Amino acid sequence: MLSFFVRKRFNNIISKERLEKRRENGIAGKRSDIEISAAILKVALNGAKKSHIIYKANLNFKIGKKYLDRLITSGLIKGPNNRSKGFWTTEKGVEYLNYVEGFKNYITPPDTAS
Repeated sequence: MLSFFVRKRFNNIISKERLEKRRENGIAGKRSDIEISAAILKVALNGAKKSHIIYKANLNFKIGKKYLDRLITSGLIKGPNNRSKGFWTTEKGVEYLNYVEGFKNYITPPDTAS
């Protein structure tokens, strides 16, 4: 019984250390819907299969399918058809990506290293 609690405590310590490292590298917490959608659109810029999108955007298949369906419905991405199995970012999707990147640049504080 003691070993269970020791392992549990050790795993919590490791998790906290990983979270701190992620924060230091600028990766903290959960991503927003906008960030996930932008990640998918970036991968699909030159066309990509579903598995490639999910791997590169760091998603699982259930979540990935939900976002792909939402992006197709919104007209930001084209889904597979009879001629191709891939997904492609539409012009509207590229505009969305530009808007998101511009917004990130706007809210990110400039480096004040002197």
